[in-house]
Order: sequence, then structure tokens, then C-alpha cells
Amino acid sequence: MIPTFSFKLDVKSLEANIKKVIATLPKETRNRLRTSALAVLVPAVKEKVRKNWSIYLGDLEQKMTAKSVEGEIAVDISSFGAKYGLNVELGAPPHIADMDKLIDYVRKKHGVTGPEGVAWANAIFRKLRDKGSEPHPYLVPTWDATKDIFFMDFVARMKAFIGT
Repeated sequence: MIPTFSFKLDVKSLEANIKKVIATLPKETRNRLRTSALAVLVPAVKEKVRKNWSIYLGDLEQKMTAKSVEGEIAVDISSFGAKYGLNVELGAPPHIADMDKLIDYVRKKHGVTGPEGVAWANAIFRKLRDKGSEPHPYLVPTWDATKDIFFMDFVARMKAFIGT
């Protein structure tokens, strides 16, 4: 399962002229909402993922994007197609990991190769098998840290669109 952070636009706090545009032009509003998400939220989430010690940069960062929710004034932020994202966000129960991927992770993330790299990968394998993985949230903390900037960006785009 892929973790997705979805949000709907709360129009109560927006200016009256922007509220009117939202009500009459939902498609244009969704487009600006998505553009603001791509400009503010997606780069912030990618940065949070880059700093996450538990993963190596791969699908989780590369596939991170924002998609408009059809029929609603809402946006989904997610790494669409990165199946392990939910395990990073919420943690995972004990499971069997792919040893080749763990060896590759140790090499790329920590620069450890050869027998020592295999030993590191084995230690990680045992931890995942016996205890699972701990959560390393990246979606909700990013939203909490950037929502004010996001809404300022969105309001500026809406004002530019309506010419105020």
C-alpha cells in the first residue's frame, strides 16, 4: 500500500474573491492547488525523504508528485508506485527482506562493500525478520512544517489568476 497525504482546500479562511473563483472555477482552482503542491510540498517531502537515514534515494523520492483529485478541490501527495513507502511512513511488522537489495542499500547509503557490507546487510536482515522496522514519517511532518508557505503560494497564484 502506498501512503498518500491528501488534503482538501479549507475555503473558510480565504478572501471572498478567491472563494468565489473556487466556487465557480473548480478545475482552475485544482490546477493552482496542484501547482502550489508541486512548487512547495513535493520538494519539501523529497528533502525529508533525502534526510531519512532508513532509505536510499530511489522510488520513494523519484516518484514523489502531486495529483489533483477529480471532482474535488483536493490534491494527493505521494510516491505513486513506491510500494515500500507505507513501511517507511508507519513502520513494518517483521518480514523477510531481499538480501541483494539490502547489500545494495548498504553500499549506496553507507559506502560499505565486500564482506563487511554483507555483514551489515545480514544484521539489517535479522532485525527486519525479527523485529520489523520503525516508522520514519515524512508526509505529515512535512505538511505541518510547510502548510503556511503552501497556502501563501496558493493564494498568490489565485490572486494572479483573478487579477487582484
